[in-house]
Amino acid sequence: MYPTTVTRGYSFAVFRVIGGVDEPGVCPPGLESRPSFGDVNDAIRRNLEYLVGTFPLAEEKVSYTIMPQTDIVFNLSNTSRSRFLTLLYRLAGSDFDWAVGVTCGCCGGTVSWDTRAVLIGNSTSNIHNLAHEASHITSVASAHDCYGCGSNEADCRTCRSSEGFWVNAWEAYPREEPPPSWSSADGDWAENEWLRRCYYMDFSNYAPYCWVRMDPVRRDSGGSFPDGYLNLVTRLADARDPEGMLVSGEICRDGRVSLDPFIRTANARPDLPYGTEGGYRFLLLDASGRELGTAGFDPVFEETATEPESGSRPLT
Repeated sequence: MYPTTVTRGYSFAVFRVIGGVDEPGVCPPGLESRPSFGDVNDAIRRNLEYLVGTFPLAEEKVSYTIMPQTDIVFNLSNTSRSRFLTLLYRLAGSDFDWAVGVTCGCCGGTVSWDTRAVLIGNSTSNIHNLAHEASHITSVASAHDCYGCGSNEADCRTCRSSEGFWVNAWEAYPREEPPPSWSSADGDWAENEWLRRCYYMDFSNYAPYCWVRMDPVRRDSGGSFPDGYLNLVTRLADARDPEGMLVSGEICRDGRVSLDPFIRTANARPDLPYGTEGGYRFLLLDASGRELGTAGFDPVFEETATEPESGSRPLT
């Protein structure tokens, strides 16, 4: 028996994103290749239905808004993925908890630190992109990819889903019978135990057959990652949300710092509470210069001409 836990709600600002020609597979070359707003709406609706099925979230507490911006272009020749996601979240402003960019393609991408923004493709079958990418974020689950298990610290023996039931779709997991969309070209269902127990942190092209796991994935070296449904219940538990401030910008190795304008939020969900430690720190002062608190952090440096690999998936 598990105790009853009230979990918080989440609001999503959803943007149509035009894939740049330097990100192969996102969209066909050319800015004319972009998802329609109808495609964007359908994609986020499918992904949120799956998210509610696999996350401890109440359906009535999840909402989304299609944002009106029409020409948001993601091009790696102009900006890194992490910088683009930060800008996307800033466009959402303080009225939303998350920013989601919808572009062409099957998959998705994010970065592992707490950007609170993800990119997902408008695929009609890979409906677990949002659940997969959101689970990478440190304040959600810090989940590891299972499609690289055996070579990326994740224990392949535990990269499997638990038994479960998706109530809204009336689907049982793991399935003992193949789903209606299964074809003989996909292999022998009776012998393919890997597919019948697919965890949504695994390959996206098997999304209709993947489900969540109750316990976290184990590490090859011992211990476990902080993912799994039971950990999500703790992470997403409702709590009194304090006033907070969104701070973003760039820190260079040579000491140069460029900060964006701060965004003050009445009901924040801080990923850096006062008292956290790190090589760098934020120091908050009042009008008289008196110290109110500090929050430490460790920046993740990257080359501007290349894409960070940790915590992200190619948008292909």
